[in-house]
Amino acid sequence: MRRHSRLLRGLAVGAIAAAVAVTSCTPTDPGDGGTIGATRARTQPDTMPLAATSGTPRIELVRDGSVIATYTSFGSAFQRTHAYNNRRPGDVFEVYPAVYSGLGQFPYVGPLPDNDADAAAGVFQAPTDLTIRGVTVDGRRPVLQLRDAEDYNNYRHGLLEIDGANGLVWENIDVDGTGGSGVDRSGIYVLNSRNVTIRNSRIHGFDESDNNGVFGAGGNAGTLWLDNVRLFDNGGWDGPSHNAYINSSGVDPNFTAKITNSISTRATVGHLFKSRAQVTIAEGNLFEGTDSHPGWECAESFGLDVPEGGRLTAANNVFVKAKPGACANGVALRYAAEAFTNDRTHSVSITNNTFIASSTVWDDSGHRNVPLGFLYPPIVPTAPGSPITDVTVSSNRFEGFDASGEPAASAYRGTNFVDVPAS
Repeated sequence: MRRHSRLLRGLAVGAIAAAVAVTSCTPTDPGDGGTIGATRARTQPDTMPLAATSGTPRIELVRDGSVIATYTSFGSAFQRTHAYNNRRPGDVFEVYPAVYSGLGQFPYVGPLPDNDADAAAGVFQAPTDLTIRGVTVDGRRPVLQLRDAEDYNNYRHGLLEIDGANGLVWENIDVDGTGGSGVDRSGIYVLNSRNVTIRNSRIHGFDESDNNGVFGAGGNAGTLWLDNVRLFDNGGWDGPSHNAYINSSGVDPNFTAKITNSISTRATVGHLFKSRAQVTIAEGNLFEGTDSHPGWECAESFGLDVPEGGRLTAANNVFVKAKPGACANGVALRYAAEAFTNDRTHSVSITNNTFIASSTVWDDSGHRNVPLGFLYPPIVPTAPGSPITDVTVSSNRFEGFDASGEPAASAYRGTNFVDVPAS
């Protein structure tokens, strides 16, 4: 028996903005010409194209402006076995509107041999500087949909598996995990890759199989960047899983997990964005938690969780804490609560964000929501003895949090802030 209901499935994918568009928050002018709080509004219409519901699968390989190959499935364009490398740096794969689902449609973008001799010798070429781009026709764009299927084409870690890529852009293609159980980790699984960008896409529905929306394994380098992405209805009890979960890198001390201009909401059990990366950047996003629903044991746990610290920049975001349930947590942004080690540089810059508590408590026992949490046991990051020496927490707005009687660490607001207490 599932631990949560699918009451929210009735919401159309294209209408996700309606689910998160509540009351916009307006920054307060402190009188010196600046603003306090995010300039990014809580309300943002989803103007991205709708996901296709029909169409004939077609993928065109474009090189130097000319179509040099046409495929009818992701599996024929991106194979793990029984194929040779037909890609060159700068290639663009244009994907036309259709529902790409079922056997042969799980894309594996990974190393391949150029010929028989290389295959025998184990010499493989990494996919380099590739773009996989959805084409919009009549307001519809392609959707990669899980359904209930397994696939010979990849290792089943993700519906889209990116392995060993050196520069890859995935854009304007939705990734839909509803109705399926054919993967064991995530919608998009990224490993051993450098500089991967996921842009202008909806990634949702993977909570049906208790999986992450996006998962970054430990061998990545450069920057894993999510830009203008809608993450919702992902997560679950396997781990738990999250809307997005990016691990630290074992090969790049400056590995960066970056999320910009995105909306992450309606996670199940897990976090809206979790990053163990050495560097985490979150700018211009909405991280919106929700109340737990009838039959749904709990919603999201943390908004932005950076459990191992590192270099954090969080600017111009809106964080919302609701009442996610007894198995959740009440912190909107958490930093270094699991580990704080000397094997990486630590710094904190949290500026011009708006933190909203739409409920003062996060469970029926009356535990209060708090905007910020640092280390464990919690401390004020600027207090004497704090191991964090490079800290800027400034010009943030806090709405609806009840700081009365809270320990100093839970009530910490930084400097130059606006606090609108719960009424």
